[in-house]
Amino acid sequence: MGQINSGKMLTAMFNLKENDIQRLQLNDKIRIDNSWWNINKVIDYDANDHKLTRVELISVDNEINFTPFMGPSGPDVPDPIPGIGPLQVLATNHINIKKIQNTNVFGNQATATVMGRGNTIVGGTRSVIVGDGYIVSENVIIGDSIRSTTFNGVPVGITPLVYTANLTQLGVAAPTAAVINNSFSNITWTRFAAGEYYGAIDDFALGVILDTEITVMINNMQFDGIVSAQYQISNNAIYVTTSQIGVGFVDVYLQNTTLEIKYYQP
Repeated sequence: MGQINSGKMLTAMFNLKENDIQRLQLNDKIRIDNSWWNINKVIDYDANDHKLTRVELISVDNEINFTPFMGPSGPDVPDPIPGIGPLQVLATNHINIKKIQNTNVFGNQATATVMGRGNTIVGGTRSVIVGDGYIVSENVIIGDSIRSTTFNGVPVGITPLVYTANLTQLGVAAPTAAVINNSFSNITWTRFAAGEYYGAIDDFALGVILDTEITVMINNMQFDGIVSAQYQISNNAIYVTTSQIGVGFVDVYLQNTTLEIKYYQP
């Protein structure tokens, strides 16, 4: 009853080996920083990879008294601690509490070293994060002033700056953009001629973006038309064209048409 009324939950990372899993019993009592815990759940143990395993613990019913712990104390508890089951404490209070206070969210089978708060790490990714508030969905080393494409010599993904908007063009007016996501730049749209439109990239000096660092994609909403988009380094703009098959460039073919730009910073 004490667990229901006043129990606490703790999720921590442990260095579990195969023999630990074989000897593991859910009624084992785990000693962490002068308090006892029951094993509630072992999450994502991987027998094929030597890495830390997430274990969910629940505090022992405070109505049950145990023999006082006489083992070593201090910031780092030696491994192993005899007599308290196969789980061995990897880190002590200041690390465990720090993980809880930092409120970083790890997805299923995500592996990350995080120095920061409020980061979200998508499942199945490997990353090193230095900073706050990142959403990591690729293999990457990322921080407020760092970005790397390799990890231990192995290439990893790059998180690009993104501009996503739905474009609409009526009559002879310039296209209007309903921006959905923008971590890239403000873009000012103008009509150059029938079926030809320019989006000026406002936040970058002329020519600073290389063709190899940017991708542009646009969808086609017209069954008898062709819609295209590309980055033009000569005027640092996004060039969009709309044409009707058999006719040529025409207006009014941008109808809630989705444009996505990704800039992969060097």
